Amino acid sequence: MELTFDATHTHLYPGHEGMVRELDPSFTPGERRDCAVLFSDGAVALGSMTALPDGEYRLDLGAYTTLAGTAIPEKSWIAEIRHGVGQGNTFRIVRRAESNPGSA
Repeated sequence: MELTFDATHTHLYPGHEGMVRELDPSFTPGERRDCAVLFSDGAVALGSMTALPDGEYRLDLGAYTTLAGTAIPEKSWIAEIRHGVGQGNTFRIVRRAESNPGSA
């Protein structure tokens, strides 16, 4: 199942918060799923999210271009997911991750 993140800006940064659609709570450490981040300007970045042993998640995104034409290179982030009741699931970007996905 592909995960969809709704971002509230045109790019991600530490402290950024948004919504996560269709997140299965049985997502276990080491498991990786395809994802798409939908940015506030309509741009989309494709990537993957991996559950980490400490309860955080690694979000590896491919390069994309904002609607204004700014090229954003591929980046990796560490995120927290808050499983909500009623309002849905939210995410918060904690920090940049190391570039090598194998290091997570």
